[in-house]
Amino acid sequence: MGLKPHSDVLIVGASTAGCATAESLRHEGFTGSITVLGNETSAPYNRPPLSKHVLLGEWESEKADIFTDGAAERAGIDLHTDVTAQSLNVAERIVSTTRGDISYGRLVIATGARARQLPVSVDPAQVALTLRTREDSMALRERLENSRSVVVIGSGVLGSEIAAAARKKGCAVTIVGRSGALTLGSVRALLTQRLEQLHSQNGVALRLAEGVASIAHDGTTAHVTLTSGNQLEADTVVVAIGAIPNVEWLESSGVTASAALECDSQGQYAEHIYAVGDVAAWHDSRSGRWLADEHQLTALQHGQAVARHIATGEKAQPPVPFFWSELYGVRFQAYGRFPADAELVTTHGDRDSGDFVALSMLDGLPHGVVASNMSRDFRRARPAVDATLSGAPAPEPAMVPATAPLGGQS
Repeated sequence: MGLKPHSDVLIVGASTAGCATAESLRHEGFTGSITVLGNETSAPYNRPPLSKHVLLGEWESEKADIFTDGAAERAGIDLHTDVTAQSLNVAERIVSTTRGDISYGRLVIATGARARQLPVSVDPAQVALTLRTREDSMALRERLENSRSVVVIGSGVLGSEIAAAARKKGCAVTIVGRSGALTLGSVRALLTQRLEQLHSQNGVALRLAEGVASIAHDGTTAHVTLTSGNQLEADTVVVAIGAIPNVEWLESSGVTASAALECDSQGQYAEHIYAVGDVAAWHDSRSGRWLADEHQLTALQHGQAVARHIATGEKAQPPVPFFWSELYGVRFQAYGRFPADAELVTTHGDRDSGDFVALSMLDGLPHGVVASNMSRDFRRARPAVDATLSGAPAPEPAMVPATAPLGGQS
């Protein structure tokens, strides 16, 4: 079925945030037309299971689908896959795509982000894999089944999850991290010592504070040369060094952002235009800063807040970041903010030995809470964080009118 020429709400990006916006619009009573455009050929899916259940073979990839059993059709959501947005005409409210033009009443940009590539010459099909899409997860899953050794480039939470999955498959694993520290989502490097201990206990070699100079392949083995001059050999190399927001298609409309699109605290980027999920940085009315969070709950909250604003005009509180990860059977949960100058104070358990709850303390107040295997105490600590983060708001940024070129609002 072809694209209809107009949609009351046009959502570009069939991401978690984009689909949450569409579903929440109907939940909020919106009766106008809703169109969702996705550039992948497969049905929309949730990303977190890709590095966990799907990668380990515990789920088939279809279990990660967002819409099941005709849910989108029943909700009156006009969903199109394999459609790529090419440009935006702000004045005419038209998005040009690979299947023609479509006009809109409100536009929601949910184009997400793509995996960042290494700045060295490699052949991804033979040498270095990434993990961002459903196809990536299935390709890496197959590769791990046939690998004895794996090098993971990237010391963030995704790199740790891939390393843990590879160890469960029986592979010898080395993590290479340029920053010198293992990070855990929004908690960043505050738990480096605990993560190093956990990986070491499970047989993962760590090469932190080393970058990658080059990668070569001799037909059977990948040769990773580090900036120190040391060389690692592996059957499989995986790159997990972050993501780049997909904003290039907006350049003709005046967008010059190299990072996420800066929105107000309701996700509005410009008149009639919103941005949600990994492509968006929402203004935090409590701190006066623009904050971007690449976690699924934030994406869901973005979609729900934008849908409510479009359907009812009601304003929502800015979402509080939450994420979880599981490594070697240890479940980490984090909620709130973890400023670089905050002190992480343990309130229950012991960070070095395993189970714990710790608060991110700044100026005597808890701004975030992180826990390992202590879910009940973690939940009990969250209200204290909410109390801190509900302080006096900072002024909202000025809105860009629809007739103005779209650029950064900072």
